[in-house]
This record gives sequence, C-alpha cells and structure tokens, in this order.
Amino acid sequence: RLVIDDAKRIVDGEATVTLRPLADDFRTCVLDAETFSVSAVRDEWGQPLEFRQTPGTLAVQLSRPYRHGET
Repeated sequence: RLVIDDAKRIVDGEATVTLRPLADDFRTCVLDAETFSVSAVRDEWGQPLEFRQTPGTLAVQLSRPYRHGET
C-alpha cells in the first residue's frame, strides 16, 4: 500500500519484510533506513514490535528468537 500526497510532500505506505536467519537466536533485525521514518512495526499477526530508529538504521526487536533458516 502506498499513498502519495504531493501537496504535503508525504509518502505513506506499508512494507512487508520476510527474513530467514543465518544463525540461531536471531532476535534483532537491523535494516537500512536512510530516507524514511517509521511510525510502527508489527509482526505477522499484527502485534506491535519494539523498534528504534536512528539516523540511517531501523532496529526491530522480534517477538521471539528465531532459529537458522526459520521464517
């Protein structure tokens, strides 16, 4: 979903990211976030996840640890 408001110079949207851990005990996902700000992060069941955005990165605390290869 993507909504563009040219008058306000705002782009609002949603993105889905599917991950496959390379090691066991995967608990935090760090993504590049150079040019956008994030207002909410949710898991696959729609539950909110804790996250922290700093200049250039978005760190998301996953709801549980994941094992190698699990999605």
